[in-house]
Amino acid sequence: MAKGNVMQEYVLYGTGLEGERFLYQHNQLQKNIVYCIDASHAGSFHGIPIVTIENAENLSEYKIIIAAVWKTYCEIKEELDKRGLKEFENYIWASVFDKKLVLINANCHGNAVLRYLENSITFRENYAVYPVPLIHMNIEKRIEDNLLKNVDVYIHQDIRKNNQIGYEVSDDYIIPRLKTQCKTICIPNFVGMAHWMFPRLGGGRKVNKYFEWGGSSSL
Repeated sequence: MAKGNVMQEYVLYGTGLEGERFLYQHNQLQKNIVYCIDASHAGSFHGIPIVTIENAENLSEYKIIIAAVWKTYCEIKEELDKRGLKEFENYIWASVFDKKLVLINANCHGNAVLRYLENSITFRENYAVYPVPLIHMNIEKRIEDNLLKNVDVYIHQDIRKNNQIGYEVSDDYIIPRLKTQCKTICIPNFVGMAHWMFPRLGGGRKVNKYFEWGGSSSL
């Protein structure tokens, strides 16, 4: 609901498979969708008129729900950003709509945590993970501040400010930018795990040289 008694109105961006999926999961919102945007389809979508982005009117007055796969979402996000619209405030990815937002900031540990969480039906029903690159693959060496302030659960490795990637992926930078209600979960750093689990691969070197619990990682 919007302020007062005014019902929130939406624009659905995408009328393909992801759009069908969204309406199936949120059929109660159909009456509140003013119009749909799609460059590949025309006419109407479940009785809702379809327009192109060039003909879309009063976009800033509605909450835009982008029903698209991640790659396409990023392309649409870039277009809407150029129009002065803001993620979470003016538009949102359909996959995270009406769910608690989870951010995982880690290296290979992050993929394992993601697979574990998404095996849970309860998790999938109530939470959604916002995709960000693994730390060592984060070309921009940062996570958008606007994303950080909207995160509900932050799962991360213990990344110190003097790490090899950059200050803006560290806990020192990120945690102060999370909202007060955000829950943070720190994953212990296991450096050189194979050396102590499989001693023959370690060449007889000492375990403590390769193993750290919750300390600064090799990043």
